[in-house]
Amino acid sequence: ETFEYAGRSGANLLTHLLTQNIDKLAHHIGIYRTARENAGFDLRTGTVTVMIHTYLGENLDEALTQAKGPFLDYLEGHLSLLSGWLKEQNIHLDTLPSADKQSMLEFAFRRYTRELSFIGTPESALSVAENLQEAGVNEVACLIDWIVPEHAVTALDHLVTLKDMVQSLFSRKALRKHLQEGLPDYMVPAAFVTLKALPLTPNGKIDRN
Repeated sequence: ETFEYAGRSGANLLTHLLTQNIDKLAHHIGIYRTARENAGFDLRTGTVTVMIHTYLGENLDEALTQAKGPFLDYLEGHLSLLSGWLKEQNIHLDTLPSADKQSMLEFAFRRYTRELSFIGTPESALSVAENLQEAGVNEVACLIDWIVPEHAVTALDHLVTLKDMVQSLFSRKALRKHLQEGLPDYMVPAAFVTLKALPLTPNGKIDRN
């Protein structure tokens, strides 16, 4: 109902992934876009922003290890946000033993870091960014306030790397789509490589080989 109301009223949309998987998010965005269209708004307008927990490093195992403790603390303090997902799993917090509660939080951490966050490395987060784009997300708001401050600051360089990778990926996808509109399939390149400059021969000419 919230997604439908946002679309019908012409508002932009801000949402999160603690209570949704990618498929459910895509479904909700579809409801939002349809409501906007039915209300007479321009389909080219309306920004969907997703808040996503972010902590990136060079090594995947090290990043997950550093993120686990702070993120489990965050989850434990925001269990109300997980209520929808917990009901789907037929889990009732008020009757859940402490050991089971901890296991549930660790399972949520593994699920979330694998599919629904930018926690890991730029390379591991790139597939999540691509899934979000395919689901209809226009922009991502990276949440870094849950991690230890000094770790959050040192991770910012890796976030810039992810941003560059995402822009490059989406630029290639846009180029492929553009070429497919005017070329037969066999003429559309199978891969694109971004170069800072064209390779040159010793004589300074373009090295076509």
